[in-house]
Amino acid sequence: MEEARQAARKFGQYFKMRHNQHGREDWVNIQWKPATIQHTFQRDGVSCGVFVMQMAKSVVEEFPRIPQIVKINPTKKQMCQYRGQMALDILRGSVLRDEYCSVCGLRDLPQSKKTCVWIQCERCQRWFHLECLKIAIPAKDVQWFCVLCLNPADSQA
Repeated sequence: MEEARQAARKFGQYFKMRHNQHGREDWVNIQWKPATIQHTFQRDGVSCGVFVMQMAKSVVEEFPRIPQIVKINPTKKQMCQYRGQMALDILRGSVLRDEYCSVCGLRDLPQSKKTCVWIQCERCQRWFHLECLKIAIPAKDVQWFCVLCLNPADSQA
């Protein structure tokens, strides 16, 4: 509980600093309180990061209410699904859409001696190097969707 108190204090300090330096008003006046949350436990020795991220997601989604219990399905299959979804969420939020390749994160490929050829997803408008995707240039009249936007039903058509 002492660690929770210290974390609550640090959150409060962070949001005050953010307000002072960047003028951000959100969460400045919240009284941060320590708490414990009941949760399911992992069954293996390699999924602790998945559990931490899923617990954090639950807390953020319910904020400012603190959940009383966080249930995480600890099966191996579900851990794989959580990892995949977290990877997609991180990718969706991490790359500037109009300046960098959404696969490698670079503007240009330094190892490539040829000119970079780019393709843009019709749905999310993100750009990709064709070389990073390892695909050929699609026909001009074909809409192209990245793996983040491709609907499973689309690929069966």
